[in-house]
Amino acid sequence: MPEEAQGQDAPQGERETQPTQSKTGNRVEDLPEWAQQLIRETRSEAAARRKRLDDMEAEHQKAQEARLVEEKRWQELAEQRAAKLAELEPVAEQVKEIREALDATVKARIERLPEDVRDLVPDFGDPRKTLDWLNANEQRLMRPLAPQMDAGARGDTGGAMPKLTDMEIKLARMAGLTPEQWAAQRKAGEELDARDGPR
Repeated sequence: MPEEAQGQDAPQGERETQPTQSKTGNRVEDLPEWAQQLIRETRSEAAARRKRLDDMEAEHQKAQEARLVEEKRWQELAEQRAAKLAELEPVAEQVKEIREALDATVKARIERLPEDVRDLVPDFGDPRKTLDWLNANEQRLMRPLAPQMDAGARGDTGGAMPKLTDMEIKLARMAGLTPEQWAAQRKAGEELDARDGPR
């Protein structure tokens, strides 16, 4: 039987299904409009959700990086502070030594004064201020010495100035004195102690 005849003799239901199968498939364009609209909305919503997730992930990453930067900054500040303290430790020790030396110098200067005028020295609570006051007033509190305390009057016993230590030179500068003035003050005190004898 010819193929045309076979096709014509085929049942009516089979002839109707064949074109339907050829026209339908998996393409969105072949779906009804309402289904295509639903798919478009679903895809759009999924894309929006993906974007929100990406944005949230980016914000989280940014916050994480900012936190790490902040932690690193605080760590660097702590390290800088520790380094600064380490640098200041020897300076603080030196300041302590200078303060102790100043206190000892002020005490020695006050002890060189006549006993009945020592109470006239104000207590400033700061050895530098006390030393400044002594430099300005000590000569008025001292009793006149005989013979006169000048470089040529004492012969070979009074000509040489005492040699200052490095610490005494520093103290002289802090007190606003030249090393020569400090040496003269020290010499005057030593001569006064020698004259008065042991107390």
